[in-house]
Amino acid sequence: MTLKQKWAKAQKGERKTNEPVDFHDGEERFGHAYGLYFKYTKVNQNLKGKRIIEIGCSNYPALHYCHNYGTSYIIEPLVSTHLLKYLQHSSIALYPCAAEDVNFPVVDEVWLFNVLQHTMNPDLIIAKSKAAADIIRFFEPIEYGTDGMHLHDFTMEYFTKHFGKCATYYPANQEIERFHAHQSAYGIYNHEIL
Repeated sequence: MTLKQKWAKAQKGERKTNEPVDFHDGEERFGHAYGLYFKYTKVNQNLKGKRIIEIGCSNYPALHYCHNYGTSYIIEPLVSTHLLKYLQHSSIALYPCAAEDVNFPVVDEVWLFNVLQHTMNPDLIIAKSKAAADIIRFFEPIEYGTDGMHLHDFTMEYFTKHFGKCATYYPANQEIERFHAHQSAYGIYNHEIL
């Protein structure tokens, strides 16, 4: 099986996992998780005209929980009715394909929230993100293992290699309801500061 075939199979598994969620329950659950992502990556929900690329939002985009964004983009190969509901009344453009296949437009920031383990080529996505924006906000699981839906297993060193000292360790935490119970790496990469 080729990597693209494995990825396509993983996408189908991911869709089955996310599809049974009631729209309003999912909106509440993801809103809670994004609130924590925003806390750790210091996202001000008033984006003040910033242009954003959000990669791999599944059914519920982080941009939905923000306002006052400039021309922004979502890259999501698993387009659902939930996602289309959000986008029908917004100015956010959708790329309904793998991020590896997109020529990223120039923006102010790229957001990578729990997506890289689901991609074919995370190194390429990080390189494209760095070429498109000076700022990359990320929160990604580490030492999670691989399975039918998670094609990559990352270490803290992986994120330090790509993002330098801004990569911060998040310990496994079973106590925060509806959020990462496993270790993660997070941070704000700023090309201008490095």
